[in-house]
Amino acid sequence: MAVQLDRICEFLDQEDWSYEVEPEQQRLIVTVEGMAVVIQIREAGEFVSFLVPQLLTISENHPQAEAAWETLLHLGWEYKLARWQRDPEDGEVRLQADLPLENSTLTARQFWRTLRGTVQIAQQGRERVQHRLETGEDMDRAAQKPGINLAIDPEGNEQVAFLGMLFAKIVEHQGNPQQIYPILKDNLHHLNAALIPALEHYWHRLQSRESEAQNPLIPAVFVEFGNLIQQFPLGNQALNRKIAIACYQAALTVWTGESAPTQWATTQNNL
Repeated sequence: MAVQLDRICEFLDQEDWSYEVEPEQQRLIVTVEGMAVVIQIREAGEFVSFLVPQLLTISENHPQAEAAWETLLHLGWEYKLARWQRDPEDGEVRLQADLPLENSTLTARQFWRTLRGTVQIAQQGRERVQHRLETGEDMDRAAQKPGINLAIDPEGNEQVAFLGMLFAKIVEHQGNPQQIYPILKDNLHHLNAALIPALEHYWHRLQSRESEAQNPLIPAVFVEFGNLIQQFPLGNQALNRKIAIACYQAALTVWTGESAPTQWATTQNNL
């Protein structure tokens, strides 16, 4: 069922939120924590995007420009929900979260989780990039370690082989659901109960390698997949949530409130 603009207005009205509607553009604008969020219905109601424009500006001439771009790249790794973008024309940095619905109905839980999650990521990311621009240092040391090797011998296990392929695609496409959801759709037969023990096996195999054991991007990719599968509109929804939970629990064996407070808190919230 295609989502209508008035349905989103109902969600906001129920919480007494103020907003500005632009019906011709099929979008509305709300202000949260001093930030404007543009919520737009696209593709005949089968897609909803949440855009936070003008978060900050990164000029090409800024002495810390390359360092800030690197931080944006790592933010894309750490937070699956939304994508960071920079306009090369004027250096404007914005954040966009896309919620594909296809034939499913937009629920209040989906809407508020996406809206509030996008705002939270925008706040944390803006603070981190501003700090990098001012000091040249990243607030999160974990972001400083690049590179990840997701390849393992599947040992004849089709589910593990599928995970290796899928996770490589998640990395390649930076978790973009428009790229990943068609892959999941073509592999619905792999989204079954056997995928959960396969995930655990795959996780332990990756962590057993000395060169990868402390790589913060491994839990980031697991959380990325957890968020993707949690919002995937096809398949068994209850099972999809169990798969997501397994991904979050694996990541939390590495991320703690002391070692990675932001990632830990976000993943706990996902759970």
